[in-house]
Amino acid sequence: PAQVWSLLLDLCNHNHFIVGSILPWAVINILYWPFIAFFSFIDLTGRPRFLAKYKIQPDKNRPLDVGKFKRAVALGLFNQIVVSFLAGYNFSTIITMRGISTSPELPYFLDGFFRFVGYLLCQEIWFYTTHRLLHTPFLYKHIHKLHHEWSSPIAAASFYVHPVEHYVSNSVGALVGPLLIGGHLFVILLWLLLVVYVNIIDHSGYHFPFVYSNEHHDFHHHYFVCNFSNFEILDRLFG
Repeated sequence: PAQVWSLLLDLCNHNHFIVGSILPWAVINILYWPFIAFFSFIDLTGRPRFLAKYKIQPDKNRPLDVGKFKRAVALGLFNQIVVSFLAGYNFSTIITMRGISTSPELPYFLDGFFRFVGYLLCQEIWFYTTHRLLHTPFLYKHIHKLHHEWSSPIAAASFYVHPVEHYVSNSVGALVGPLLIGGHLFVILLWLLLVVYVNIIDHSGYHFPFVYSNEHHDFHHHYFVCNFSNFEILDRLFG
């Protein structure tokens, strides 16, 4: 990990702005789009056919509405390219103020681990709270309803959300933990990769045997009135 981080710093020429904003944005997109391409191929072609048995709602999106799919990709592209970059830019301006380290020397494992857990808890609280608010009548009608056009989600719809929702609930939600707790940027990058990965899998529509159960969020899209949290912690506490 230390060699990888040093290489990334060298590629960024140790420039504070590039390391703090462009690097996280680029790393996230490098993870996001190959996953979207993989699941989109399955959704559009139905191949390989043996994966069909793992679809959570097997009677939905068969065949996939291509026009609806294109709209999901287009808005997802806008949110990833523009809105996520704006969030990253704002984050980079706070890095120095918050004391977030970009040092070539990585933190001790336990330090990174406990901060990582803290990030998760902060994001869980933020996402659950904002998601509940987005399901109030006014915000649902004007903002969140767009995302729920997919009652059976697909990976390409993971960021098919209103830009305001993507900034406030998704982007700020992922960054609130690092902003409150601080830490090393390398650990924060790993955290952001986990957030994006979970978001894609939760919306993929497939529950593969070698991946954690994502039926929790799939059922949220199906029923609309349950399963509001990201990591299920607050749903178990408050419903």
